[in-house]
Amino acid sequence: MVIEAAYTDGRSVRYKPLHWWPVPGAAHLDPAVPENVAGAYDEGVRCLAVQAPRAAAVMFRSMLAFIVADKGSEQARQKRGLKARLEQMAREGTLHPSLASWAATIKDLGNGGAHPDELPEPTQAEAEEMGRLCRRVIDLVYETDARIQRARNPEPSPPEQPYEPPARSGGDFSMGSVGR
Repeated sequence: MVIEAAYTDGRSVRYKPLHWWPVPGAAHLDPAVPENVAGAYDEGVRCLAVQAPRAAAVMFRSMLAFIVADKGSEQARQKRGLKARLEQMAREGTLHPSLASWAATIKDLGNGGAHPDELPEPTQAEAEEMGRLCRRVIDLVYETDARIQRARNPEPSPPEQPYEPPARSGGDFSMGSVGR
């Protein structure tokens, strides 16, 4: 469903989409993505759809914290603060350095959403960019590896079963009784 605004210049009508449901980009994650990571990402995307960039930024930052809890080493999880945890993961190679840089950007904007009295609030455009970055992080941290593993180890197809017509119950519905 799309909600649109109609604009006219007196000769023609133009439509501008305002909201989509379901929200584009949400709920199309690989089953390999942990539920808490997927849930935080999906909630952030829904926040974007209703023009709530601070809430989206906080949810995307939460998604990073869940990734650290899932993929980070014990040493990374013991660090104080998300920034230090992400840096530790980058040093260990658990998080590619370019992803660590993206993650730091997401974390900083998320902090602005969580602490608007201390830091600049993220704009809608910044929060949308965060969403795109988060989607790439999920793809690179979880989905790419899962697709490779499935390609290497495909699940065997179930054996084909011969067709058996359903058993009859009740009266005689055979063609032989039609028209008698």
